[in-house]
Amino acid sequence: MITRVDRWVRWRVVKAAYERWEERHVRHRFSGWSVRRRLAVFVFTPTLLICCGGILSVPVLWFARVTVEAGKGAPSPEAAADEYLIRLSYNDPDGLLPLLDDGGQERLLSQWRTYQDAMRSTDPPPTRLDIKSLRSGPVVDGRAEVRAEVQAVWWGADDNGRLGGYSSSPRTWVIKTRNDDGWRVAGIDAPPWCGTGGYVPRYEGAGDGEPSAAPVPAVVPSSADPLKHPREMLKCGPRDPFRAWHSCPPTSSMPTE
Repeated sequence: MITRVDRWVRWRVVKAAYERWEERHVRHRFSGWSVRRRLAVFVFTPTLLICCGGILSVPVLWFARVTVEAGKGAPSPEAAADEYLIRLSYNDPDGLLPLLDDGGQERLLSQWRTYQDAMRSTDPPPTRLDIKSLRSGPVVDGRAEVRAEVQAVWWGADDNGRLGGYSSSPRTWVIKTRNDDGWRVAGIDAPPWCGTGGYVPRYEGAGDGEPSAAPVPAVVPSSADPLKHPREMLKCGPRDPFRAWHSCPPTSSMPTE
């Protein structure tokens, strides 16, 4: 019993001595600091960190919110179809992936690029695609089909600098959408760009259904042809607005009616 009491007394003495040493050590550590230095370290620095933390949290939260919003689909089936066609029209692939259904992104992106390449291979390429109408069908199990009537539009200037252009007949697109944290494009039934039922009748020098190596739309004017004037404005046609750059023969320089 006496041994335990002796140990307890010695432990208390050692602890008290250590606390006195620690107090003197800390006090002497900062005793040489000026008042300005103490204010800078113990007042201004913590205040600055707290303020900066609050200010920096605003752009961090904004960036996080924008990132989440960017990963969402469109607010409606029509909006998804409209955005898809606009990006196709202006060759703008940025932001296309979040618009595509996760289960078919590679297939849909490949289809988008193939159609874009076909559009740009036309000489001259179209200025844009003009969406005439969008009609969404009923929503069934989170899916809906959107039918879009779309024209191809060409604009250019003649030798005198006069602007001219034409539009193709509207073609029907069927865009299949699915609701998955917003509406996304899940499938595309697109009209052919070139050939029967397409925006450009056929390629010059090609067999039936076979595009030529040098894709140049043929000019086949006809008084009964509803696409007479559009075809006349293609390369070296009677109404080609880019004749000065196409080195066309003089025999096709006059417009035909």
